[in-house]
Amino acid sequence: MEAPATPLIKLARHLYSFIDYNKEPPLLMLRQPLKFNQALKAINPKNMPTIEPPHAPWIALIAPPRKKLPTLKEIEYKVSEQVSEYYIEEYTRYLKENELRGKKARWALKTRSYFRNYIDPPDIEDLWPYAVAIAKLTSELMDINIKSRVHSPTLLFATLLLKYAITPLSFRKLAKLLKKHKLSTGAKVEAYASKSTLHRAFQQVKPEAINAAMTMLYLLIHSLWCYRLKGAVSHILLYATDTSYVVLDGYVTRFVKGVFKDVKGVVKVTALVWIPENCVVAVVSSAKAISSWIKLLPQNSLLIGDKEFYCRELLLACVANRVKVAIPSVGSRKPIGLSVDVTKYWARKLCERVFGAIERRGASTLRFRSVEAGRRAVLLAFVGHNLVRLWVSGRLFDAFEVLSASETST
Repeated sequence: MEAPATPLIKLARHLYSFIDYNKEPPLLMLRQPLKFNQALKAINPKNMPTIEPPHAPWIALIAPPRKKLPTLKEIEYKVSEQVSEYYIEEYTRYLKENELRGKKARWALKTRSYFRNYIDPPDIEDLWPYAVAIAKLTSELMDINIKSRVHSPTLLFATLLLKYAITPLSFRKLAKLLKKHKLSTGAKVEAYASKSTLHRAFQQVKPEAINAAMTMLYLLIHSLWCYRLKGAVSHILLYATDTSYVVLDGYVTRFVKGVFKDVKGVVKVTALVWIPENCVVAVVSSAKAISSWIKLLPQNSLLIGDKEFYCRELLLACVANRVKVAIPSVGSRKPIGLSVDVTKYWARKLCERVFGAIERRGASTLRFRSVEAGRRAVLLAFVGHNLVRLWVSGRLFDAFEVLSASETST
């Protein structure tokens, strides 16, 4: 799917109309009080990345320890001990990596969000309502091309969206989970799809429908935080694009250095990522194809990329849609009216988190022989990642409450 459907563009523009560019994010309060050790962990520099949810200033109550309360000097000592240990460990790691790996050594401090494992991971039953809702919206938007007399095409599509959500599932395991959790896919009566039915649906589904489902999941996550922060999301309108490759099991014949050789099939993946929530807007096949998806980004947002994405089509699309860029220039010429802001270029490395999440699911090497099937599987892997991000964002959304102006003043 090299261009978004028109209804998706209209939906995105409607949701972006609620963004208030002149408003500061409200003060949030964690509903559950923190223990003393948890509070110390929250102020550790290792757990304080620059961009992390809830994307707004937050406070929390601290439950008193069961033993005696620590004195102010004891608290200062523990905090300074944590900070000094963190920077000593990071500098030692930098020296070792610089000696062993040279240019490939990490050049930034290693940080992890405090809320990284704050929410328990979901299971198939938790994600099923989300997958069904997204499948219904996608089937209303376009033809998903799944045919079945006994089973509902929409429910079969929803089942495919769960294939790589938590862990890569074979069609056999996916069919067993449907029956175990009594997740019926029948059109009129209760019925459970078999492995052959799911495989047939996988072969029939259009890649455009999978990409559209991925985009709608992103829009849901974006609107969720826009609602929670009362429209004050202008500080997190950061997007990045990067390319990766997925190796398949099948072989293809290619002309390499004057000789025909059988090499493993590879699927090239170019992803457009919303950095703050680590979710994927769309997946295309090249840098130029990203230009068609710039319409889905809000105005005054920032697109970050390396020199690979300094192409005329993409830059003109950014100018037309009022999107700023942080892309190193290849030549001296640039389109008139292009807004360049390289102060946030460091955030490009955060785009790798998406590809890392796909690799942790074991989907970096897919057991498919044809490139066409591998491309569908890659798209489903990114959709599964977005489904989990929607679940995590929703649960983190419920962990905070917005303090009113009167509560803030007191």
